[in-house]
Amino acid sequence: MTARGTLVGRRAELARLGAALDRARQGTGGIVLLSGDAGVGKTRLIGELARNEADALVLQGAAGQTGTAPYGVVVAALRSGLRANPKALDGCGPLAAHLAMILPELGPPAESSDRATLIEALRSALAHLAADRPVLLVLDDLQYSDEATLELLSALAEPLAELSVLVLAVYRSDGLPRDHSLRRLRHELRRAGRLDELALGPLGSDEVAALLGSVLGAPPAPSLVHGVFESTQGTPFFVEELAAALRLSGALTNSAIGLELDSTTAIPVPDTVRDAVLIRASELSEDGLSARCRARTASRSCSSTAWRSSRTSAPRASATRSPARRCTPTCRGCAGARCTARSGRSSRPPAPRAARSPRTGSARATTSAPVTRCCAPW
Repeated sequence: MTARGTLVGRRAELARLGAALDRARQGTGGIVLLSGDAGVGKTRLIGELARNEADALVLQGAAGQTGTAPYGVVVAALRSGLRANPKALDGCGPLAAHLAMILPELGPPAESSDRATLIEALRSALAHLAADRPVLLVLDDLQYSDEATLELLSALAEPLAELSVLVLAVYRSDGLPRDHSLRRLRHELRRAGRLDELALGPLGSDEVAALLGSVLGAPPAPSLVHGVFESTQGTPFFVEELAAALRLSGALTNSAIGLELDSTTAIPVPDTVRDAVLIRASELSEDGLSARCRARTASRSCSSTAWRSSRTSAPRASATRSPARRCTPTCRGCAGARCTARSGRSSRPPAPRAARSPRTGSARATTSAPVTRCCAPW
């Protein structure tokens, strides 16, 4: 993403989602599972897709971080359509009263219903909405979703193949428990031959350079690209926040090869980045946290000296990394080489969703997790 709102490094992913929506436009819809770590740009990618496909009706809902009622994320998405057009579901079929059991705005609910009837009622409603144009149904934050919603998605996979409806089931992959119902949904879709998933990874060094240049307003030197890439591991949210902090701190100097970090200036680390590291660490069990800390210790020191020494190193050309080098001061869930054992309970569900960055759409953390100490230099 750039300061002007242009997506960086996601052309292939955007094209793939666009192709899926094209198939839906021709009457062959389906479900795409979109996953990625916090801050990797899932929401930003969806926003770009929606802008590119202006003819589609976009319905979007997100699961609540403090608990969601049955079918809550689906209801939220349908309500987003009703807010734009209160009559959007008028005449959606004889089963409207059954849909009204979860969406009271539709009128008096049926006296009783069952799961199969509710599924058919929702299918009829989606078919009604997609009669004139394709529907993009975005269900976000499904790591917080209820089991009823995920079972509903599994049941809808087959009928969606005959509708002009594309469902984007979006979730955070970091910290997802092994027994989470999303894993069962993936298994059921795979078994039915309907699994279509897209996992967003980090940006490569060339893409980080482009993102830095857009935020800083000038081309970065290779040493600066290398330092930011190594410290953020290509997570777009971290790259933008760190670049913005560097710009405001006055820690950058112009050179013949681009902007460089002044070696006499301490590296500024935004609170948003620091807090995000703490939140990710809070999602790990004690064993997982300890293992990542050991891996981090074995790979390299978590000190700002490593940043400055990188000024003599060349940046890597791609996002391919050795597993031993994955953990960094801003890595996915690692508390760093100097962290101590986390106090309190082990966290089963993912941490509460943070507010979004107004520029990237990525998660902006606002509160710290219960970690005793984490990544001292950061």
